[in-house]
Amino acid sequence: MLKFSELLIEKNNMEGTVGTERKGVRHVMNYILPYLSDKQRADFLERHADTGLFDVNRIKAGHGAQYNPDTNTHTHVLASSANGNEAGTPVRVNDVNVDDYGRIMVNTANHGWMQASKLDKPSELKKPVITKGGFDVESKIAKNLGTEAAGSTGAAFDYSYRGNEEGGIRGKARKIESDKPYLRGESKQNKAKMGESSIKWDPNTRQWNFTNAKLAPHFSQTLVNGKPILQHLNDTFPDGNGKSFSTDAPRGTARAYLSNLGVNSLHLHRTEKATKTKAAIDHGTTFTIGDNNDLQGKTNLGHLSNDDIDRLDGKIRLEAGGHGSIKLSHTPNPTVFKEYADRSRVMEGHGDLTNENHAALFKNHVDNHIRSRNMPMGASTQQTSISPEESSRLADDGGPSNEMFGKKFHADHELR
Repeated sequence: MLKFSELLIEKNNMEGTVGTERKGVRHVMNYILPYLSDKQRADFLERHADTGLFDVNRIKAGHGAQYNPDTNTHTHVLASSANGNEAGTPVRVNDVNVDDYGRIMVNTANHGWMQASKLDKPSELKKPVITKGGFDVESKIAKNLGTEAAGSTGAAFDYSYRGNEEGGIRGKARKIESDKPYLRGESKQNKAKMGESSIKWDPNTRQWNFTNAKLAPHFSQTLVNGKPILQHLNDTFPDGNGKSFSTDAPRGTARAYLSNLGVNSLHLHRTEKATKTKAAIDHGTTFTIGDNNDLQGKTNLGHLSNDDIDRLDGKIRLEAGGHGSIKLSHTPNPTVFKEYADRSRVMEGHGDLTNENHAALFKNHVDNHIRSRNMPMGASTQQTSISPEESSRLADDGGPSNEMFGKKFHADHELR
């Protein structure tokens, strides 16, 4: 049982493994390397430059910003007991290493090697905790669309919109969609994954295989040194003792992930804390997606074709999780992710459904489009709930104007 003092400290301990979100990598960069000397940092870089884990361009030559040459000073405090030393014991870290199993190990001057999770985050560098509430993108979109977020309902989609069914929008269009919501969306924030699967080693067959049957056919196309990934694992780790590494994602990885979810919309969102030199970022862009999307060009949202989605293909990361177990995850290309997420701010013809005014215009467009599909050929339709004057007001309040999208929605037949 932990002592009371350990309970207080342990909440702020560092990560002991790389982790599927690479949180451990960030902790090494932010909380350990700043305390190492120029030689210690150079040695670390030499050992880890080819692992693909660390951004070598961020590890500058010279002493770390917090390095103190006085060997009698400490760099960290134990968050929990280690090597016979109690929590709260000051230690001086002089080396860090990521082993083949993804564990982050640190060496101390007088207290031996230990996993990084035994250390508290240094108080002078510790970053404030970001609460979930500020970045609950799905809830924002759901509220703006008048629905519930998937996180609270267990729904199949992160966000959805069925149209103004209370206003009589039913019939042919609904049958065409097999009673699915017209808008079926997936929401991703920066650093999120787009596809994951465990890979397990069978001791009877001595073979590695994916556990995610739906994504296995595509993940199997991943190449490592010119070999299909499962062949590489079977040839390189025939005893089930895998190692962590990264490789390029095969073309179509992001598209396969989205197709498997059955969505026709994608929201990409950037959230970054404020710094001394830049303001906080909390915005995104919502798209219709795919080459055969009935909503393409019918709303105030931009569109991503299959080729556009393929630009999101990034890196495949494999994290060894102990004997016979590897976790594979796909991280989208961060540069393309940022480009797409920023489009509602920098390009005409794009909307952000976390913006209530953009969402109001979107619902109006969709309701008009659905109603037009239900009307007999040549029949006219009535004006929908948002008038041109109201649209102009929304545009003035932050929603894009109709002219911005190169179309009007005064009459439903113009949206067919």
